[in-house]
Amino acid sequence: KDSFYNIISDLIEKQPNKEIRFSYDIDDSINWMETPPRVRFHLYRILQELIQNIRKHSSAKTAIIKLLQDNSLIKLIVTDNGKVFKNTSKNGIGINNIKSRLKEINGYLVIKSVNGTKFIITVKL
Repeated sequence: KDSFYNIISDLIEKQPNKEIRFSYDIDDSINWMETPPRVRFHLYRILQELIQNIRKHSSAKTAIIKLLQDNSLIKLIVTDNGKVFKNTSKNGIGINNIKSRLKEINGYLVIKSVNGTKFIITVKL
């Protein structure tokens, strides 16, 4: 496994809040060394922001993080079983930062809130 895989897994595994159980599944077929560095950087920062939002705002007990590749798309899917996310025109700084980062790397965000929240981030390579 390459270093980006290790960086992501360390980020998830070393969360200080043990009240939330984080689990993850990272697609082994993703060749991170061929993924543009900007994409890796922004995906990492986006994942940091989503984890922070879960810890601060969701009251979740579990969160699942998936990173997968589907042809020329990389998807980051983060799901928690906490409070329903209220997507408003006045989202906080964190969500706006995520959207700004996605604009930089030709990505987009879908938020689904039913029995928790699911963030689906898709980046076209």
